[in-house]
Amino acid sequence: MAVPQKDASVFYETFNIGITRLVDADITGKWFEAALEVSNLCTSYTDNTLKALNLHHIYGVLVLWAAGLTIALIVLIFEIKLHKRKVDGRILKNDVDIEARKI
Repeated sequence: MAVPQKDASVFYETFNIGITRLVDADITGKWFEAALEVSNLCTSYTDNTLKALNLHHIYGVLVLWAAGLTIALIVLIFEIKLHKRKVDGRILKNDVDIEARKI
């Protein structure tokens, strides 16, 4: 769908006026100051010492990895059983057809 250039420029100008008003009212600065006050709580802690990673640090990653493997194994078993069910059903159906034709 094509929009005439005349209508697009009207929207563009209206959008620019709205953004300019927000910047002039320093709304973005107020948002930034509010975010900066909250961020000081996180960034005020400074610890520059190097620490070796151990099991305690990566425990969450290992739990997510184990959960993913468990879900994948369950899906694999389900797919194998479903495939065997379909294959067994076809073979049984073909055997019945073959036996019926012999009679």
